Amino acid sequence: MFTAKIPRRLRTGPDRCEQPPTHETNMKVQDVKQTGTCGNTVTANTRYGLVRRRRPVRSKRSTDAQIRPRDVLSRISARWRTFNEAQFAAWNAAGLKATSRPWEGHSGPLSGFALYMKINCALAPAGVAILTLPPKSAKFRPNPVGPLIITNRGGEITLQLSVPRAPAEFTMVLASRPCSAGRSSSNGYAIIGLLPAAVGNVSDITDLYFKKYGKPPVGSRVFICTRQIINGWQDHPKNTNAIVPKA
Repeated sequence: MFTAKIPRRLRTGPDRCEQPPTHETNMKVQDVKQTGTCGNTVTANTRYGLVRRRRPVRSKRSTDAQIRPRDVLSRISARWRTFNEAQFAAWNAAGLKATSRPWEGHSGPLSGFALYMKINCALAPAGVAILTLPPKSAKFRPNPVGPLIITNRGGEITLQLSVPRAPAEFTMVLASRPCSAGRSSSNGYAIIGLLPAAVGNVSDITDLYFKKYGKPPVGSRVFICTRQIINGWQDHPKNTNAIVPKA
């Protein structure tokens, strides 16, 4: 194992901030590129290099936020088992023309089931009924959603996105928890809802964000991501962020 000076947040153990990293407390390793779990360890590629840490002990009780997407996956997966041979063949043929997301410079065709889950899981948050046949491929125009605009008028904080022209019919908004203003990247996104209709070239996402994460503190940075969806196909995510100003 290779030990190096690394950011404190990549060390493990209760004393990680007081002592230099050791083989036991240093999560950064030198090895071939890999991801996934093996026993009680988790390996991932990060911007700091290859990181290996102990697998966290998760609470046995699932939260509502965890249960809902699991229910959606279960419902969509169960529907697949009711298809006939013609439907299976159609999805399998369409999967051969689709490709997986590139990883380590590699990608390949999808199985019919993988494509079916990909399409219908993308449409589920929009309330669209499960598609039993593969949809036509989509051509996306550039995502028109612009910068995040955060205002603070007497303590009343609003979050808006610039929308100079209409995006695709379904445009999903994802957001991260409020984080330090010094961060340059998100600490993870979660779906907060569909992009509200624009009024005066701006879309107000205040209610969506507050419902998910509450009111962001002054001085914190908020990261927002948007993705257009057409027939279940998604374009590349577009990110924006802003700092919550003082009143």
